[in-house]
Amino acid sequence: MEIIYQKTDINVEKDKILFSNPQFTSEMKLFLRKRGTKNYHEIPAIISKGTFNVSVDRLQEILNENTEELLRYDLYVKQRENDDFEALISEEVPESNQYESLNSTSVAHKFIKIYTTLGNSFSIATANFNKGIVLTDIDEQQQLFILRDFSNTINEIKWNSGKPLVYSRNDDGLITITFSEALNDIPLFKEKNLVSSVNKMIKCGLIQADYRCQVSSYEEIIIKSNAAQSIVKLKRTSLLKTQNVAINQDRINIDYDLANPIKIFLKKRGNQEYFLLNSNFETKGFSESQERIFETIEEDLAFSGIYDFFFSNVEEEEYYPLNLSEAILPRNIFSHGHGISLEYYSTKNGNLAAKIDKINQIDCQGSLISFEHDKINFTFEEHFCAVQLIIAKRKNKSEKFIVQGEKDSQGFTFNWGEALQELGKIQVGAIYDLYLRVVLDNGHSVIRRLVNKELEEQNQVDDEKLVEIENEKQRYLDIISLIDDSDNIHNQSIQLYLTLNNGWSLNKGRGYNLRKTNYKIKTKVLSFSEDEESYTVSVLLSNQTNSQLDYTQLVLVNRNRLIHYETILKTEKIGADSNQMILTATFSPSADMVPFYYDLFVLVNDLENEEEPFYIQIKSLDKKAEKIISQNVFLHNKFIEEYMMYPYITNLGDLAFEFRLSERFENENNYAKELQAEKVAKILAPKFVNKKIWIVFEKNSQGGHDNGFHFFKYVMENTNKRDIYYVIDPDSPEYKNLLPYKENVLEFMSEKYFIYLFLADLLIASDTKFHVYNTHVKSSPLGKAISQKKLIYLQHGVNGIKRVPAFHKISNLLDFVCVPDEYEKQMVVNQWGYDETEVAVTGLARWDSYEDKTSTISYKQIFVMPTWRKWMDGMTKEQFLNTPFYKEYSAFLSSEQLKKVILENNARISFFLHPYFKNYIDLFNIDESFIDKYGYLDVDMGEEIQKSSLMISDYSSVLWDMFYLDKPVIFYQFDQEDYLVSEGTYMDYETELFGDVVFDSKDVIESISKAISNNYKIEKKYESMREQYFTYLDHNNSERIYQVVKEIDKSNRKTGEKKENNKPVGIATEKIVINKKSKKENNRQKFTLRVIRKIKREFKKMRKR
Repeated sequence: MEIIYQKTDINVEKDKILFSNPQFTSEMKLFLRKRGTKNYHEIPAIISKGTFNVSVDRLQEILNENTEELLRYDLYVKQRENDDFEALISEEVPESNQYESLNSTSVAHKFIKIYTTLGNSFSIATANFNKGIVLTDIDEQQQLFILRDFSNTINEIKWNSGKPLVYSRNDDGLITITFSEALNDIPLFKEKNLVSSVNKMIKCGLIQADYRCQVSSYEEIIIKSNAAQSIVKLKRTSLLKTQNVAINQDRINIDYDLANPIKIFLKKRGNQEYFLLNSNFETKGFSESQERIFETIEEDLAFSGIYDFFFSNVEEEEYYPLNLSEAILPRNIFSHGHGISLEYYSTKNGNLAAKIDKINQIDCQGSLISFEHDKINFTFEEHFCAVQLIIAKRKNKSEKFIVQGEKDSQGFTFNWGEALQELGKIQVGAIYDLYLRVVLDNGHSVIRRLVNKELEEQNQVDDEKLVEIENEKQRYLDIISLIDDSDNIHNQSIQLYLTLNNGWSLNKGRGYNLRKTNYKIKTKVLSFSEDEESYTVSVLLSNQTNSQLDYTQLVLVNRNRLIHYETILKTEKIGADSNQMILTATFSPSADMVPFYYDLFVLVNDLENEEEPFYIQIKSLDKKAEKIISQNVFLHNKFIEEYMMYPYITNLGDLAFEFRLSERFENENNYAKELQAEKVAKILAPKFVNKKIWIVFEKNSQGGHDNGFHFFKYVMENTNKRDIYYVIDPDSPEYKNLLPYKENVLEFMSEKYFIYLFLADLLIASDTKFHVYNTHVKSSPLGKAISQKKLIYLQHGVNGIKRVPAFHKISNLLDFVCVPDEYEKQMVVNQWGYDETEVAVTGLARWDSYEDKTSTISYKQIFVMPTWRKWMDGMTKEQFLNTPFYKEYSAFLSSEQLKKVILENNARISFFLHPYFKNYIDLFNIDESFIDKYGYLDVDMGEEIQKSSLMISDYSSVLWDMFYLDKPVIFYQFDQEDYLVSEGTYMDYETELFGDVVFDSKDVIESISKAISNNYKIEKKYESMREQYFTYLDHNNSERIYQVVKEIDKSNRKTGEKKENNKPVGIATEKIVINKKSKKENNRQKFTLRVIRKIKREFKKMRKR
């Protein structure tokens, strides 16, 4: 047979399909071959004059035998039996359809198409979708995605890693989603997959292989699938068509023709901030002066790098790269007065960009006259019409403060008091550089780096009035505290200094850290020892600035940020020379100490200055001292009355001490259990190789009502997972909630509890991982084991109102975070430092049980729950009575006006105190005629929230629960300023809080009255925030969490694989010795054998399940 090398033409008529090729002969036959097979089936056809005539009905009859979702066939011809099959080569465009037949009903979605492959051959695809969700059509005119749900069980559709989409569904399972809803969560140029609620892929029932749809005059979407059409892939792209680009030294002009006006932006590559360029939004083009471009770039304080141009629609700022229809040649632009040049060019993708180069050093030389807390004065030799001081964070220049300069006889004065006050609220140290925005005589505004003018060049004012910088030490000027009227050494401070490049900058941090940098003091704990009653510490100190320093004594300083607590240690100077000194102190816990954490400091005198002694923190620890503290962990405890003290090593490797009340479970019996459990776990580890043990718990292993409990309950009642256990203290009032699942309960501090914790694969909790054991002990055998286990954090509540540095990734307490909404996910990624792959939007498990229960009680309940302040840690009852907290809440709860409002409106107050208030709850005098008082675990907090009509709190995350239930809240923040200094926040309290913010009891009562008069409904201005803050408002949070945990468990370890020859993850290897009062060795052996037998019985039960 002659080889078919000519292309075949296809014509589709009403009832027939014609394949024509001059090489076709009357002896030839037409065949189908199903892909993946070697079976060829003849297609009945009439051939005449080089044309196969195929009946549409007959072809459909053959193909309708398909019962699979998608099958593909290739078309061949053959003349004689021994000839090879020859593929038909198409004349059509690759991936174009030549024949289409579609039939979509509530039972199945079927189609047949003949199309041209990428290899230019003819193929046939036939589909029969009748399961799951299928994208069946796109209505471009109505801008709708149309899908069918053949299972009728799906309750959620979303893009992978996105939030659920709002859709409409009719009785036949037809689903429609608007373009605006579907595309809202898809970044430009990012490909996303459409999935259902259990992350199952949605199938593509579109006939077109590459579907393109124009969404607007500057945007289109591209929908593709895989060969099996078992996935829907979507990508958004921009469609801006530029007609002419003209760039000269004065202006840049870009012509385009759009139906809607657009905004033009600049953004530095690698940064997040977009700078708007045009103030007049046009449909025909963009024109802007080069001077405006220069000013915008300088405003970003960037004097090098690459800037990309973007555009967006006017109403909503969705940023698109400004794509040029034709590439431009590179063009350099220079401007008078600016120290940078621009080079415009086209990127590889055809987008407009500009490269910034620094062409000369244009700094502003200023002579410092004076500076203090409220103002700073500079004089400049160059004449300026106006000057602004810019204080910009070095690592993130978008964080900056601007201070207007006031001209006087000496130069310019900048009243920077308010700017420094704002800096003081930021609890993280950083470097800030000083810049000036100056207006030149020609009217142009430029930004320059502020540098110091050399002393010999200064002639503006008398030398005596200037601050002289003559040597290395004088580069660092006086330290200024950013908190007025406070002697706490942990307060944020600033220090003005000169960089090595002679630029003026501010170093912000704690005063003792700043001084340590100035004097270049090195510290190290040389040795650590102890006896039954006391500790002895030796410290080596040295400085490299040739300063005359006197190290007077060692001090223990409490970490409280508002109140300064210190314990002076009796110190002996062991050895000293001109540069080094060794100090030794022996000390015991004292009655004047308060909880919790103490760091070791040294008091230092600068003998060349008359200022007061300053503090320097002791950092670094000798390896031998570190080993002593790490081993024999249970031997280091010293006691004074009911308090205990012990040393520990911080996350940074420094020596610190903890002073606190001893817990009832901290006893020799439990210490012995822990040490023996480690041995038992090693013996049992091979038996647990293929078991994936999940352990769930809540705060201090006391709770059985929060997210941990509701997740555990869901797994026990809705899945086959049985290697899951819940840890709870049998004395907890909430132990009763776990009785239905008793076989899967690990009683806190029991033998089984210790062993299973050593063997556990995953920890799942609404608190950090050490709440399953002892939040204060991390260096014991079990503490070390827990620190190496993965924790999936279910959250205690929604975060944002207060900073929680302990949850930041650097703290290594959390491994994966389940968050309630997209809003918080961005906070966890951007503020806590987690990768997007370490965060999942699931909702809170306890919210699955939430419903409005206000009708179940005969009155309106107002839930009042203040949160704890860390600066109150360890206070005596007498001290607590003098706190603003106690005084403010006592005044509020005892108010006659409050009582009148409550009683007249058939309401009651439910006063619920944080767990840390347990020692002070009885100090509040409560009028039981309208107030009910509860301590932690006295009642189910979630149940009380559901019954309540209004909530009053300050910074507690429970406010989110009330807001989730669509009920009003009041933020009672009488100590907001102190709280922001002590704790900090991730939110803007002026714009992002979702209820009234009040600062005294009188305003609280007025807000209560307003809520009552509004029938306890959320105000409209707050109602709109719910859509922004809450991604899910369904009851499927636990299911989403379960799917996340399963995936993490699957990737956590390969099946049957244990680290270090089947040893459970995290089991310590060093030998731990407890004190002489512990159990005798023969008792330990009996304990070991007894527990091994018990756990083996448990293991047999697990296998039967």
